Amino acid sequence: MTVRVDELRDLLSAADGDGRPAGVDGTVELPRDLVGSDGLAEVLRRVCPPGPGDGRFLPLEPLAGDPDGLWISGRLTGEMGGPVPVRVAFERDGRDGTAVAGARVTIGPAGWRLTVRELAGLVGADCPDLPGGLAELTGLTLDHHELTGTRIAAGTGPDGRVAVVVVPDDVPRKAGTARGKRKSTAGSGSLPGGALRMVVAEGAGGSGWQVLSASRPVPAAEGARLAARLAEIGDAPVPAALGAGLVGAGDWLVLSGAGAPVVVPLRRRGPAGAAGGAARGQWPPAVGGRRAGRAPRRPGPVAMLSARDGGFVVVVPPRTRAGRLTVTAMPAPARLPAGRGWTDPGVPAGGQGVSINYENPPLRVAGALSPFPTTDPDYAATVAGVVMVDIGVLNGTAMGAYVVEKLGGSPSFFGFGSLGRDKGIGPLAFQVRGIAAGMGWNSAIRVPQATSVADFPFLVALDNPGEIGADEEGLSDPMEVLRVLTGGAHPWVRPSRGDLWVAAGLAFSCFETIFGRAMLLVQAGNDLTIALIGIGGTEFPRHGDKKYARLELAVELVLRPVAGELSLGAALTPNSYVFDDDCAIHGGVGLKVWFGAHPQAGDFALSMGGYHPSYDVPVGYPKNERLGITWGLGSKVTVVGGGYFAITPSAVMAGGRLEVKFHSGALRAWLTAYADALVQWDPFRFDIAIGVSVGVSATIKVWFVRISITVEIGADLRVWGPPTGGEAKVSLWFVSFTIGFGADRDRMPPPLAWNEFARMLPPPDAAVRVVPVSGLVADGYDEDGRRGGAQAPWQVSESGFTFSTDSAVPVSGIYLDTAQTPAVRGDRLDIRPMQQEDLASSHRVTLTRDAQAGDLSRWSVTETRASVPQAMWGTGRGEVLPQPGEQLVHDQLTGAHYTSPPVDYGTSTGYMSEQALAFDPLPDDGPMPLDPDARPGPAPVHEDGTIALIVAGVDAPERRAARTQLAAALTGFGLDLGDLDAELPGYARAAATAFTAEPMLVPA
Repeated sequence: MTVRVDELRDLLSAADGDGRPAGVDGTVELPRDLVGSDGLAEVLRRVCPPGPGDGRFLPLEPLAGDPDGLWISGRLTGEMGGPVPVRVAFERDGRDGTAVAGARVTIGPAGWRLTVRELAGLVGADCPDLPGGLAELTGLTLDHHELTGTRIAAGTGPDGRVAVVVVPDDVPRKAGTARGKRKSTAGSGSLPGGALRMVVAEGAGGSGWQVLSASRPVPAAEGARLAARLAEIGDAPVPAALGAGLVGAGDWLVLSGAGAPVVVPLRRRGPAGAAGGAARGQWPPAVGGRRAGRAPRRPGPVAMLSARDGGFVVVVPPRTRAGRLTVTAMPAPARLPAGRGWTDPGVPAGGQGVSINYENPPLRVAGALSPFPTTDPDYAATVAGVVMVDIGVLNGTAMGAYVVEKLGGSPSFFGFGSLGRDKGIGPLAFQVRGIAAGMGWNSAIRVPQATSVADFPFLVALDNPGEIGADEEGLSDPMEVLRVLTGGAHPWVRPSRGDLWVAAGLAFSCFETIFGRAMLLVQAGNDLTIALIGIGGTEFPRHGDKKYARLELAVELVLRPVAGELSLGAALTPNSYVFDDDCAIHGGVGLKVWFGAHPQAGDFALSMGGYHPSYDVPVGYPKNERLGITWGLGSKVTVVGGGYFAITPSAVMAGGRLEVKFHSGALRAWLTAYADALVQWDPFRFDIAIGVSVGVSATIKVWFVRISITVEIGADLRVWGPPTGGEAKVSLWFVSFTIGFGADRDRMPPPLAWNEFARMLPPPDAAVRVVPVSGLVADGYDEDGRRGGAQAPWQVSESGFTFSTDSAVPVSGIYLDTAQTPAVRGDRLDIRPMQQEDLASSHRVTLTRDAQAGDLSRWSVTETRASVPQAMWGTGRGEVLPQPGEQLVHDQLTGAHYTSPPVDYGTSTGYMSEQALAFDPLPDDGPMPLDPDARPGPAPVHEDGTIALIVAGVDAPERRAARTQLAAALTGFGLDLGDLDAELPGYARAAATAFTAEPMLVPA
């Protein structure tokens, strides 16, 4: 259908009061063949329903337009939802401008559900699967040029841009051929190869890749024309390599970079991921006029498209000596089996990463590198990667991350690698099965507790890297490994400015019976942490289908010397059992000691299986599961038992519990026995409870009524003291009663007298200690001739001496010599066992030198403070345990360091002998520095301005030249001058301040 420009202008010129073109019933009916036919018309039919009559017109609700500019915009409502914004721009015939040569319809943006393959299929083109599918197109442009017959459908979506180009087989060589006079493909005026159907796809966000899928070769002139047409559309991708032409049909991957674009043939893969036959295009690509059938001198790369993951991979063919290398250049999620065998790693969906897979038996390397989002406000971006290596007898993994800090600060990075094998290396007594090492800079690592040692990723990787991040199906995304390490609210590894850590690990076995993994972690910077963590286990028998025992223990030992904390923990893992795999054993042991500058210094706790049920555990104390077993004997009998033992500064406790339950139909029976003991010292106090109960229950049916009968007997005994008392409780199924004896439990023990309390303190000779710290030369002899006796004097250095005193009793004041005013003051004293408060204790220090009283008034005194047990030096009732967090009385004065005054050396050097001032004479037969027959030289003189002369001339060009000539002359005489400074700018700058007086001058 031929439409003239004046006819179209009349159609668009009718306008309402707002200046908008209007037609019948508020719509404008545009001929459909103005925007193309065939496939493009089919696309248009999907957008909007057919108009009135025979459907040859496009009904458009107008919103704006320009009759002179030949464009109109409005809304359509069609099958794909609406209303959809549409803009139609018409193109004049380039010869006389009286006819309409084509139109461009822009539809959207809208929520389309149209894939690239569907779009290509509507115009009879074929397209390979693309990464992400480009399944959701938010905009569509239909371009129809009547003179050239070229039709283009271009779409945009969140994953990229696509264009489908259709050129019929009767396109003339010159665009000026009149309509209706085109020649057929058999004539000399047609292009070789017939019709062209081409798909162009481009990744979003400057990803640097394009796909060309052409049904025939594209000469350079035609390629340039099509590229220009695509550029006019605006939203269509423009192939970077199309202007040079494409000799050969097929699918091509175009990779853009700093230089010329790289064009690689695209080989399709079948549904299972295997290569599906030869590449459709030539190999290597024939670009820029290269002959299509010419064989390359050496095999080049070929791009393969994976229908499984939608990713591009560049493959070096297996027949090359380099083996087979696969590099995934697009998002291609894949998962790894949690074993020793691996598949292509891929990168996370939606990430702009790269994965690599290299195969050259027996070597295989698989890895992935990808950016990660960071939640730390001080850091801008994170790039992390995982590499897995398998060489048959050895396999391992390496992982790491590089974190870029904002504002040009120091980056944070870490790396960790492990290498192991199924068969051990070394003698049977001790075989090494794996090694590991890692480090982090501006990075901190979280040290696991004993209960989570088995989940520590670095320790897991030492044994089997595939287990990191594995799901319930045993599959693992390699990028999940990095997420496990660096993600979550409490990541294992995180950026931390100023921190540095190193790690070394070892997997081992002993006599093929005990298998273990151990790792040493050292972290320095903001805090110093030394940790040894490990997990080990064994099973009996080692070989055989039936296992009677399996023990697996996780251990952590952490020392923080600066913070003042030592912790040791051990816990049985859920893999442990005895007798039968239904007889699980469990429990843990923990020890914590605080010292130094820690606020809880002096406190400690040892727990094996937990604490007494009535003990309120303070914050920071180790908490462990009960040591015990859980055994299901078939479906009828269950045995549950556990025990504990713990020591704290105020008490010791121990106990256990055993429960046996039987259940079969309507009959139930049980046995329960327990024992708990809590012993408090200073003052001594105990509370012991034991008990046992046995019961049976049965449900019977009498006529239509069910009756439950329960019979239980039990006895409980509780004893406390001092003073000693207790109660016994007897329970029968029909009655229970309690019998008390001895002192009442709430009765307060009488306060201790001083002589009774003093027995709790160390012996008198150890209650106060005096210890030399520095400057001690030797111990002296006491009056009995014993070296280093209690009364023996010290021989100390005259250059300085320091000693310390320490008291087992908190000190209210430290007095020096005979002074009545304390040099250091402490708090008032409380003695809990004596029920005494607000007392005072004095600590007096005297100095004796050669049997004469010394003077400590000029000595410097530095106090030492520590935490003391609240049970002895606190307040409260003696029979009541201190509350959590109140186990210690903090910041109590216990002693001091005493340092002698600095040595006064005076101003005299003392006597110096003639020998001290003597010098070594020159030997008579030795070389003389001067000619003995030489005359005395000129006498040096002082002149003002010498320093200025040095500053101005020492590094002047003429001086440099003179020094160079002098050095050359001396070298000519055979002297080795070594490295010389030809320029002296630093000396010239320093001369103005380096001299204290004008130097003397000697004429040369």
